[in-house]
Amino acid sequence: MRFKHLNPKMLSTVGLLVAALYLLPRAKGEAYSGYCTEKQCFAVYRNSIDFESAEKACKLENGHLVSVRSLEFHNIVSVLLVNQTGQFWIGLYLPSGQCSDDSSPLRGHRWIDGKGTSAFQKWGEKSSSCSSCVSVSTVDAVWTVESCNDNIDGFICEYDLQNPCNPLTVIGDAYVMYRTYYGFEVQDLTLLPPGTTATHKPFDWKYICFNEMWVGAPWQCEILNGGCDHVCSEGVCTCPPGEILQHNNVSCIDPCDDIGCAHMCKRRDNSYVCDCFMGHALEEDGKGCKEIVKNPCGPRPCEHNCTPTEDSFICSCKDGYVVSERNHTLCDMHCPFEECPTECDPNTHQCRCPPGYVDDEKDTGQKFCVDIDECHNYNCEQNCTNTYGSYFCFCFEGFSLIDEKCVKSFDTTSNDIWPTDHPYTEASAGTVLGIVVCTVMVILGMIAIVCHIHKRCCSTFEIDLKGQDNIYYLQQVTTESYKKMSI
Repeated sequence: MRFKHLNPKMLSTVGLLVAALYLLPRAKGEAYSGYCTEKQCFAVYRNSIDFESAEKACKLENGHLVSVRSLEFHNIVSVLLVNQTGQFWIGLYLPSGQCSDDSSPLRGHRWIDGKGTSAFQKWGEKSSSCSSCVSVSTVDAVWTVESCNDNIDGFICEYDLQNPCNPLTVIGDAYVMYRTYYGFEVQDLTLLPPGTTATHKPFDWKYICFNEMWVGAPWQCEILNGGCDHVCSEGVCTCPPGEILQHNNVSCIDPCDDIGCAHMCKRRDNSYVCDCFMGHALEEDGKGCKEIVKNPCGPRPCEHNCTPTEDSFICSCKDGYVVSERNHTLCDMHCPFEECPTECDPNTHQCRCPPGYVDDEKDTGQKFCVDIDECHNYNCEQNCTNTYGSYFCFCFEGFSLIDEKCVKSFDTTSNDIWPTDHPYTEASAGTVLGIVVCTVMVILGMIAIVCHIHKRCCSTFEIDLKGQDNIYYLQQVTTESYKKMSI
């Protein structure tokens, strides 16, 4: 086998001759199957035409309908018709005006190549006919007499093989797919006719058989487009926009196909790189894309501290605060002691305390929060226990706490009932002062009414505001005075 990469100009004259003889479009179509020996090539065509049209189709490529002169040719035809159905013309016919004669060689028929009779024959059922032609059946390849004007299933051509090429050499798992200019494709022929193209897999190298040697693509553009997949210009293959020429110099590919991008590919300068859709980032290999995990704490959903989780977040609070039961993103002030520092606004100097605490001021001027004794306000009907920021109500023995009221219980053996923690009652110094003032006013009003009814008592009844026995004090209430105050 000989192989060359020839300059396209070296093929200008002879190459055009090859194109004229072998590579022009064929009216009969492409062969379904074929085979080549040392001297002949055979091709099967599935075109429903009559005998004369079939012979003309074979002559288009310097051939003729096959002459089955020997058992060897019969076996070749039998193999070519495997997986076929129907009748196919062969080159055997009765001359015009003659009828079949069983005593004559070939029953009086002649081979169309004009090379005389042959001893081999494979007739089917006997039949008398005149001016008939012969077809071969796909069942056992027997011969059948047909009317020459019938359009049967196809025909078989025979071509003389000249200046063939040997198969290309392959190594390892590589292989070559051959496509003859007759149109059939094979992998294992011992000889290939001129004009056959070869594709060397997996590299997709292309060659053409020319004068017993293989010429690498691209060749002259007039011959099969120079072997180019797209456009051939002056012996050079070119590609459409967005594609580049592959290493075999004939095929065009999208450069992004070889990169293997997970999402998309973009051109950057003279190369191509991978890119990702919105919300994704390129992985370290430069091809894969991974989803960008958004920080759930990014929008600052928590009032104080935020800790991201796999699919959400958890809020927490700084010292002196707890997560609010009303909204888990907010924080409420919390004091676990009887006294805690206040939280004051440096701009307005207003201070606030946790629920259930009231603000107070020490002798040093330092403000602080102190727990309100809700039990001192008689919030419970019977018994009360104060807690930091809240209180508990419970009942005497023989009573049960129902809806914050102590109800006589019929089960005298039961113990006191302790309810859940009460919500806090928030009170300030002003509230306590108001309660005291209202209490004094009610008492004074009652005394005035009694004096008006009993006028005789008014002369003897005197409220000595200067005395020490019945003195009523009106003063600003602090926490200490709130706890000790009495009437």
